[in-house]
Amino acid sequence: MENDNMNDTPSPSFRVELDNKDNGDTIKNKAKRNRISVGSVGLKTFKRLWQPHNFRVYFSFDKRFFDTKKLGEGRFNYKNHDSESEHKDLIEGCRITVKKNQVEVINLNHPDKWWLIIVQSDEELKDRISQIVDTFTYGCVKALKKLIKLYGGESDLNSMNIKYVESGISGDKEIDSIPSRLVYTDFPIY
Repeated sequence: MENDNMNDTPSPSFRVELDNKDNGDTIKNKAKRNRISVGSVGLKTFKRLWQPHNFRVYFSFDKRFFDTKKLGEGRFNYKNHDSESEHKDLIEGCRITVKKNQVEVINLNHPDKWWLIIVQSDEELKDRISQIVDTFTYGCVKALKKLIKLYGGESDLNSMNIKYVESGISGDKEIDSIPSRLVYTDFPIY
């Protein structure tokens, strides 16, 4: 009678192979050795809001062919006894000041915006911040190229120095309290 009940058991919807020598122990051992993690089960992630303030990139600059009056008067403010020229309008969202041997480009494309970064390690966080810094730097290079096209001058476009002050907020309560219109979801923007 017991054999009749075993025959009534429905077969599984997936293929099962048992090694008759050890009554299924081999399958259990293989499962332990071949674990597969699906999704983020078991992986700890953390959120971090990050915001660079006053993101500046300095480039070497040769002013020999630079002409602030090329497109007409009134486009530049002159500072420090006329040794510095600051373009009055933003170029590609950047404020540009031409100094004696260098140019300062301040990226203002993302004022008051926060980057929501979701990562699993400190190393991954550093990589994401580095990618965002590269994005801001690319914007500065693009603005400098446009300034050179409009007014002349020369630069090797290799940044001499990058400066910014960063603000970071971590913790779900604090992060969730910031209005969504002020937060970029973590993704490269180029």
